[in-house]
Amino acid sequence: MREVTVASLMQLDIFRENLTLVAGGGGLDRPVVFVTVQEAPDFADWLDGGEFVLSTWFAFSNDTSKGIAAFRRMADKVAALAIKIPRFIDEIPPEILRIADEENVPVFAIKRAAKFREIIRAISVAINSYQSSVLYEARSFYNELSSIALDNASEQRMLRGLAKRTELPCFIVETSLESTLCSDDAAAGMESVLLDALRKHHESHAEFPLLSFRLGDLHVFPCASRNSCYCYVVAASEDELNDKALLMCNQLCTFLTIKRQERAEVRQKGVERLFLNFILSDSMPVEMASKEFAKMGLDTSGSFQAGILSSDAAENSAKFLAFRSFAADFCRTLKSSVNRMEADRMIFLIGHGQRKNEREVAGTALALLKKYPNQRLALGPRVEELGELRISYQFAVRCLQLAPRDQAYTDYPMYAHWLAILAGAKTDESEWFVRRSIGPLFELEREERETMLSTLETALLSETLPAAAEKLNLHANSIRYRLRKVGEITGLDFFSPVDRSVLFIAYLMHKGSETFSVLL
Repeated sequence: MREVTVASLMQLDIFRENLTLVAGGGGLDRPVVFVTVQEAPDFADWLDGGEFVLSTWFAFSNDTSKGIAAFRRMADKVAALAIKIPRFIDEIPPEILRIADEENVPVFAIKRAAKFREIIRAISVAINSYQSSVLYEARSFYNELSSIALDNASEQRMLRGLAKRTELPCFIVETSLESTLCSDDAAAGMESVLLDALRKHHESHAEFPLLSFRLGDLHVFPCASRNSCYCYVVAASEDELNDKALLMCNQLCTFLTIKRQERAEVRQKGVERLFLNFILSDSMPVEMASKEFAKMGLDTSGSFQAGILSSDAAENSAKFLAFRSFAADFCRTLKSSVNRMEADRMIFLIGHGQRKNEREVAGTALALLKKYPNQRLALGPRVEELGELRISYQFAVRCLQLAPRDQAYTDYPMYAHWLAILAGAKTDESEWFVRRSIGPLFELEREERETMLSTLETALLSETLPAAAEKLNLHANSIRYRLRKVGEITGLDFFSPVDRSVLFIAYLMHKGSETFSVLL
C-alpha cells in the first residue's frame, strides 16, 4: 500500500463530495501523517509536521491578518489546510491562496454542511490502514532477514530484499570506502558517485558517524554499535524516505550490525592471540603467525611496521569518537593492517607489502592529527621480516614514551639514537638495530666487494674528513663519495649530526659484539 498523501485522500468519496481544492496544487504529493483541527490563534506553534489541518477559521474571523501570519508559519510543516466556508468567514482570503500557490501547500474549501468528524474518520482510517500495511511488510521483511541469517546466506540477498520492498537503489558500503555491494545494475551505475560523496563527507567532518544522515539524494544509515561503525546501508531517493523505507533500512542495519559485530569479536580474539603469543612473546612460530595474519587480510609480501595511537578517550566520549574516527581514516591509507583496540590506545600491525609509501603514511598521519586533535601517534621502524614486527612494536612503545606530551606525531628516525642506547646490548632490538645499520656494510666488506665499513669506522673516529683521508691514504672527495654510498645503503646520512650519532652508536654496538664473541 502506498503512503497516504494529499492526492490519495482526494480519491476518497467524502473528499470528492465535500472538499474543493482552491490553491496549492503543486503540493499534492505531501505525505499526511495526522489529521487535526485548528481553532486556537497559536495553533501553528504546536505543529509537528505532516498534519492535514481542518478549520473554521474562527480564531481569525475578526482579524484575517493574524490568520495569514499563522498560515505563513505553518506552510512548511502541514500537509494541507481545509477551511469550512461559509461558516465564520465567507471566503478564503486571497493572500492565503497566493501563499499556498507559492509554497505548494494544498488548500481546500469545505462545504458548510460537511461534518468534521466524518472527514477525520475517513482520513484516520486511511492513515491507520497505511500504518498497518507498513507494520505487516516490516514484519515480513524481518522474517525474511531472519531466514537469510539462519541460512548463513549472503548480505547481497538481504540487500536485494530491501531494494525490492522499497523500490529504491540500495547499497552496503564498507567503512574503508573501498568496496560496495549494489542491489542491481541501476545501483551499480551510481557506485562511483556514492563513494565520492561519502569520501568528501568524511574529509570535511571530524565527528564519527553513528546516526543516519543525508547527502543529497543519498540516505546513509551507519551500522554502528559500541562506538564502532561496521558498514553503511545507503538508499538513493530524491525525496525523504517514507516510513516503510526508513523502518526497513533500520532493520537491515540491525541485522548487519549484529552479524558484523560477531565477526569482529571473533577476529579480535584472533588478534589477541597473535598479539600475546607473537608480538609480546615468541611462543608462536613465525610460519604459523604468517598464516594467521594472512587469514586476517594482512599483506605479508614485504615490509612490516607497528604503530600506536594514544588518546585521553576515557575522559571524554567526544574524544573517544574522534579517536575511533582517526583510526578508521588512517586504516584506509594503510590498506592492510590488523588492529588491537585497548582502553585508551589502538595498536596498528601493518603490512606494507612492496609499497614504498613512507611519505603518504606520514602525510596522512599529520593531516589526520590536525583533523582529530588530542591524539598521539608513534610509528616504529619498518622491518623486512614478520618476525621483526615485535621489534617495531617495542620501538613504537618507546617512541611514545620518549616524545613530549604535546608532540602529536613521532616516528623511529626522530629518536633512533636514543632508542639505540635504551635498547642496550644483546637484546632483540639492539641486534636488529646493528644488523639494519651496519650489517649491509659488514657483508659487503666480508665479501671484499667494498670498503665502506672501514671507511665509516675511520671517519667516525677521526676529528675531520681530511684527517680520515690521510689515514686511509685517500683524497677527501673519495671519502665523501664512500660516505654518501653508506647513506644510500643504510638510509643514514653521515653528514647529518643526528644520523651520524646513530651510525656511531650502531658501530660501537657492532664492535662490542665482535669483542664479546672473541672473549667467549
